[in-house]
Amino acid sequence: MTGLMRLMLLLLLLPLLLLLLLLLLLLLFGGDGSGAGDNDVVVVVSVGNATAITAVVLLGITAVIAVASLLFSLMPLWSLTYISYAKNEK
Repeated sequence: MTGLMRLMLLLLLLPLLLLLLLLLLLLLFGGDGSGAGDNDVVVVVSVGNATAITAVVLLGITAVIAVASLLFSLMPLWSLTYISYAKNEK
């Protein structure tokens, strides 16, 4: 297995690992999001809201990595298409 194949495999597995981390965070810290503590002290960012913000950030990172890995895997196809197009033009 070459280094490029290992890199592509890592790029494909990284979104899955991020989604598992997101699920773990939601299971551990998924509160009701009320924002009130035990002594009726309102917290600015409750545990539920922090989990939602973390979920959105992790999903955004996952989407960027997934799109980047997809584009990275399609690059050889684009270069072959460009080479065949350039040969036909000459």
